[in-house]
Amino acid sequence: MLSPQKRLPIRGFTLTEIAIVLGVIGLIVGGVWFVAGMVRENARISQAVNQMNLVGQNMTSMLQGGYNPGLGAGTDITASMISSQAIPSWATSPSAPTTQAVHPWNEGTTATTGYHLFWMNSNPRTYRMSFYQVTRTGCVGLITQATGCTPGQPGCPIDVFVAQSAGTAISLTPPASALTTNQIQGLCAQNNYSGGTNSVEFDFTN
Repeated sequence: MLSPQKRLPIRGFTLTEIAIVLGVIGLIVGGVWFVAGMVRENARISQAVNQMNLVGQNMTSMLQGGYNPGLGAGTDITASMISSQAIPSWATSPSAPTTQAVHPWNEGTTATTGYHLFWMNSNPRTYRMSFYQVTRTGCVGLITQATGCTPGQPGCPIDVFVAQSAGTAISLTPPASALTTNQIQGLCAQNNYSGGTNSVEFDFTN
């Protein structure tokens, strides 16, 4: 008579093994999510800088052509720049198409979002481009790319500051040099990311 076959014990996964697998999956998903977020943020920064350069070119042409409204410092000229197409129509807010412009971090649905142009001085003719609700990473990237030019040249900012350091803007006019990485990090660290306006602002002149 044949002896019954010996059955091998059925072995399942232990809780420790399951936890390890789930942990590895979590790390992979987290890494992918982080990389995707960085790619998205870099795309936002590039889009904002391209938009700023386009508006800057249009404003430079207007200033060199003699544009000088003679307004008081801090007068919002966004609406008039939209109507004159210095700010292109595709950059206006869907909810307020004649008063605000949009940027990649916000749709410009309220007065403190999107970006605005302000007339700052008539002699020399100076305007300010203000971006609101920018992230910390966006702040660093925007300032880094916007100031990667020769200070004092057309289209290069003469001053830069953020919400919490308004009134103590860092001057970029000669003989001052371009901002260092540490200066930019320090400047963006002052911004109010707990729910304030988080503005990044640049002054231009011609």
